[in-house]
Amino acid sequence: MDHARARRRLERSPPGERVGIEDVESVFGERSVDLLALDEALSELARFDPTMARVVDMHFFAGLPFEEIAEAVGIPLRTLQRRWDETKTWLRSRIAD
Repeated sequence: MDHARARRRLERSPPGERVGIEDVESVFGERSVDLLALDEALSELARFDPTMARVVDMHFFAGLPFEEIAEAVGIPLRTLQRRWDETKTWLRSRIAD
């Protein structure tokens, strides 16, 4: 239940509200995300695709919905969703290494 509550808090956090590390850890704790590996992967992503690095920040850390992000970065929503899927796959592979 704590996991579900924390995930709901992350998904519903208002734009601009900071998310506590406790919430991130409780959501991803079971999967044991290496935060250093995540930071390194995001830095690498920013070097070759700064737009998608910004999208990750806006969605994951700021909690913005994709509709708002698409408008902010000037990408059609369908294109953003496709690129998001590709970026998630890439990030998972980088973190798993």
